[in-house]
Amino acid sequence: MSQRLVRLSQHLLVHRTSLHATSIAVRLSRTTRRCLVTGNQANTMADEVAESRKAAAKKMEEAADAGEPTVFDKIVKKEIPSNFIYEDDDCVAFHDLSPQGPVHFLVIPKDRAGLSRLSKAEESHKALLGHLLYVAQQVAKQEGLVPGGFRVVINDGPDGSQSVYHLHIHVIGGRQMGWPPG
Repeated sequence: MSQRLVRLSQHLLVHRTSLHATSIAVRLSRTTRRCLVTGNQANTMADEVAESRKAAAKKMEEAADAGEPTVFDKIVKKEIPSNFIYEDDDCVAFHDLSPQGPVHFLVIPKDRAGLSRLSKAEESHKALLGHLLYVAQQVAKQEGLVPGGFRVVINDGPDGSQSVYHLHIHVIGGRQMGWPPG
């Protein structure tokens, strides 16, 4: 079983597209749930999976920081088809392919400009970050989420479950959100 995890994690490291990486991570997760192991074996296997995910995330972040296009760059350039529900000179919004609520859309900057993750924001990004949040609430109104409300989520890094290293804001609503999240 351990060799299968190693092969899957190596496969994950070779393929840099985040959609593919996410599907491999899901397969790894399902594989570990099916295993019947106890004690230290379970901890070791869970540790291997966690390390594989972090290594894959680090590779994707390095690729994004090196200027390699992310799936969101390809969506912005219309190399990957998407139906924008909002677009201006600075950002776009579109429905998430894996919605976590009746309404779930993303707001992303058109130009990554060094913003592979929120923790890399600099003072020069303040206006863009404010604009992204303003657009998030505008589109939430357009999507019928106001006055009921909605949740805004920005995942940052491997521990924050970031899957695409191009800053993006999730807006989720249309149902009562639980607390705590995650």
